[in-house]
Amino acid sequence: LHSSEVTAEVLDDVRARRRRVAVLGAGKSSHELLSLLRGADPTWIYSKSLWALSYEVLYPASGLPWNVLWYLYYQRLTRLRRRLGFGRVMKALQAPLRWSGLFVNPLEPRSDLCVNRAAIMKRDQLAYLRTVRSVKAEVTGLGPHTVEVAGGPAIEADLLICATGYDRSAWLPEVVIEAADGSVTRHDLAAQHGFYNQMIDPA
Repeated sequence: LHSSEVTAEVLDDVRARRRRVAVLGAGKSSHELLSLLRGADPTWIYSKSLWALSYEVLYPASGLPWNVLWYLYYQRLTRLRRRLGFGRVMKALQAPLRWSGLFVNPLEPRSDLCVNRAAIMKRDQLAYLRTVRSVKAEVTGLGPHTVEVAGGPAIEADLLICATGYDRSAWLPEVVIEAADGSVTRHDLAAQHGFYNQMIDPA
């Protein structure tokens, strides 16, 4: 399922039948879906860990504008990051932002802070996400009850939820369907929810 297709009925079914669930992606959609799956013991599959903004630091109770100052510092860093890359100097320059707590990452707290989707996360959500079983790998295929990943054993799952945020018009291959009579029609992948980049919509 794509994350947009996860309904209350799907969640009820997961809990009632104790289905094994794998969630693919490490951005805002996966943060929300995994939070909805508390108690279902999901497996989190990701290839690139994304940073989020801390709700408590973004909206401080004191009202002091430290959040604004940190965010302006972050904006300067992103421009510098394009020139310097993510080396020793950039890691040192990002350290104060980590100490500030404005940006949080439940999976890879030492990774490049400029890789984010501006999701907002509360402290209790962050604490929960840190406890979720996670696997860093590329998905290479699907079995009847497994998700196959590169360089590791298949992950047992009854349900794979693709929580991949994306621009549906970007990086999608041209797909043409050829009928038995020789006529061809273009299949518009961008017109529907689909997998991201190198993964093609099952339809």
